[in-house]
Amino acid sequence: MVAALNISLILKGLIAIIMQILIIRELLVVFNGNELTIVIILAVWLLLGAVGSGLLGKLVKKIRWIEETYILLQLVTLVTLPSCILLARLSRNLFGLLPFELINLFQMFLYSFLATVCFSVFDGMQFALGCKLAHHLNKHDIHAAGHVYILEAVGMLLGGIVFTFIFLPRFNSLQIVFLLSFLNILCALFLGFAIHERKLLFTLSCLFLIANVYLISSGKVEILQSKSLGYQWGNERIIDYQNSVHGNIVVTQKEKQFTFFSNGAPSVVVPLPDISFAEQFTHIPLLFHPQPAEVLLISGGVGGVIHEILKQPVKRIDYTELDPLIIQEVQKFPTPLTRDELKNRRVRVILNDGRLLVKKTTERYDVVLVNLTSPTTLQINRLYTHEFYLETKKILRPGGLVAVRLPGSLTYLNDELRHLNSCIYNSLKAAYKFVYAIPMDFNLYLCSDTVDFNRVDLKQILQRFKERQLNTAYLTEFALRRQLDKSWQDWLYNSLAEYRGEKINRDFSPRGMFLALTFFYSLAWPQSKSIFRFLSRIYPSFIIGAIIVLTLIIIFLMNHLRKKIKLSIPLIIAMTGFAGISLELLVFLGFQVILGYLYYMLALLSAVFMFGLALGGFIINANLKRFKDAVAVLIKLELAIMVFALALPIILFLMGRFTDPNWLWADKAIFFVLSFMGGFLIGTEFPLANRIYSRQQEFMGTTAGSLYSFDLIGACLGSILTAVVFLPVLGT
Repeated sequence: MVAALNISLILKGLIAIIMQILIIRELLVVFNGNELTIVIILAVWLLLGAVGSGLLGKLVKKIRWIEETYILLQLVTLVTLPSCILLARLSRNLFGLLPFELINLFQMFLYSFLATVCFSVFDGMQFALGCKLAHHLNKHDIHAAGHVYILEAVGMLLGGIVFTFIFLPRFNSLQIVFLLSFLNILCALFLGFAIHERKLLFTLSCLFLIANVYLISSGKVEILQSKSLGYQWGNERIIDYQNSVHGNIVVTQKEKQFTFFSNGAPSVVVPLPDISFAEQFTHIPLLFHPQPAEVLLISGGVGGVIHEILKQPVKRIDYTELDPLIIQEVQKFPTPLTRDELKNRRVRVILNDGRLLVKKTTERYDVVLVNLTSPTTLQINRLYTHEFYLETKKILRPGGLVAVRLPGSLTYLNDELRHLNSCIYNSLKAAYKFVYAIPMDFNLYLCSDTVDFNRVDLKQILQRFKERQLNTAYLTEFALRRQLDKSWQDWLYNSLAEYRGEKINRDFSPRGMFLALTFFYSLAWPQSKSIFRFLSRIYPSFIIGAIIVLTLIIIFLMNHLRKKIKLSIPLIIAMTGFAGISLELLVFLGFQVILGYLYYMLALLSAVFMFGLALGGFIINANLKRFKDAVAVLIKLELAIMVFALALPIILFLMGRFTDPNWLWADKAIFFVLSFMGGFLIGTEFPLANRIYSRQQEFMGTTAGSLYSFDLIGACLGSILTAVVFLPVLGT
């Protein structure tokens, strides 16, 4: 029975981490996702887990049949796991929203609740039941709660590895959840067999197992996959659906028009793309250069932009795209436009992160085109920071220039747009000697250290336009005169003048991402403007002062409640959960900034964190009886976490400054070590705190469940505040 319980607890952790990753991936498509949406999903998951572990966990002492209840929670995963995926996909339809309609923050919380409630509440309750069951089977051993905590962490470690290397390359989301359900029911069958006198429970487990095998083997899962995607994408005809290590790619067709979606957002539209944008974005920067021979295009090239660049007298175009699956899907459904772009001898497709390429390349370019919409994610924000612009200077030839675009308008710039444009404009000015803004339907910024754009005569631009015979449909001589009219530039500069003091966007202080999200969500939910404006006006000194005051209050309470230490243990565990998730997010941020493919390594980084969590918990749990003063040990562990938290931003800063492109494997190793260390320190506290808190407590399940719920609540608050307030306002 003990062996069966241990296996089930490991499996519980494995299923939890894989379900978390699956739901995040599914909802990123629904939310047109960024890291803030990941934080919202994670926060809702943690909060619901706290409800299951804390509030419902209190029912443990009233439940007579602990083993049977635990097994029933395993059996219902046949329903709860697929329901999570289906509710995530159908969340828009349930509230009458179109597949591409913008959704606000409230809707994100609501949809995340729908997608996670079926599983996370039961998962939290299962932890409390597992602690009670382990306590009973191990003859009321004080190590029981720590034992459950460690085994769950081991399962999460295995889950990250299994998902990355086995499940993701081979199965879709619904196939994965039915496989997980099969393993869980098989484990329940094993547990039921160990309880010999419960034949009915054993029979029920057999029936659930047979139902699961039938659904997998009969093709019902594939039918469910097809129909759920059809409902999710509405009138769009899906002709291909693929998951890559970097995201989700969906290809739809309407008559002869193909649309390629990356994580729910349209990435490529062919054979009739937005011609006016492609012509303006490519030709205007290239016309400012007398002989643009070598061009670097970062993202968004296939499907129109490359076609326009090829009209210019360029000798080579280096086009970099992070996700190989996008190029593979475009080649799978070719059009004359994309075929000519990708097979042209002057085009070299480089499947790599744009920023890493800039760091590693020995090539020099006349023009660098950064074709990204807005820094709404950490992945994109890395290409809008002061540090990135300094790196691009090194790959420019004399007379070379960089072109960057941002959302804009020729009629009205609201406060959100002006804040965003000012932030990036200031970041460009801090890196380049000359910055030239061209307002259109979007704002185009040209940057150079050697070209004074104000001295480039309009007649010279028009002469180049005639000589190169570009054969453009939208960009005419008249349009060029209008767009390069100095009055438009003066209007834009005057609009931004009020915000000249806006902070610079930096790698480890992603102000640009915060402002881009403020603009993005204000379109979907105008009421959110006041929330983001309040957050943007919070001064770092205010936050630091509040933290100092809070620290002094806690020290005061700890000093006066030492004799009643149990009253402060839940607070300590909540703050440990807060610290754990915050430190993990900082490691994720550093990985994204320096290496640029967090989405690919998210499961593995989480797995390493859980490995540290398990090992730290195991070491403390094995030595619980040796500690004469458990409170003193707990205080020392708190101090160790504090030291690690203070050291982490220094380490990240040094890595960002002295990264060698030829030694990126070493950077990757350092991030795994940091993730492990953070997990190790956080993992040491729960078994120790549970021992202090559960002394003279009769019901282990209730005690451990309550502490676990405080841990999750702290993590929930930490994830939201770190992502929404601390990082944008304070930086790392």
